[in-house]
Amino acid sequence: IPFKTGDQVFYSAINGDTLTGLSTGSYFIEKVNDKKIKLFGSPSSVDDGSNLKFAKSSNDGIHDIVLFSQKSSIIGAQKKNYIVDQMNQHLLVKLEC
Repeated sequence: IPFKTGDQVFYSAINGDTLTGLSTGSYFIEKVNDKKIKLFGSPSSVDDGSNLKFAKSSNDGIHDIVLFSQKSSIIGAQKKNYIVDQMNQHLLVKLEC
């Protein structure tokens, strides 16, 4: 994942509902490792460790997390599977619980 702790990102759902506990919009991240991030509502929440809790929705689809500065370049998902586009710094995931 090309993100770093403190990055502002834009979250949206494609072909399904948003994750329960999240809505389409701006969030901040903590990069835990190369395959895991935590979402926060504000930069100060990253500092105090109060990450957001969310769950899979009943009408799950693909979830897009992109750097906020790149959100205008979102074209949309072409496949319903895990997609990491490091060139455009997008992370598209299909959750499987």
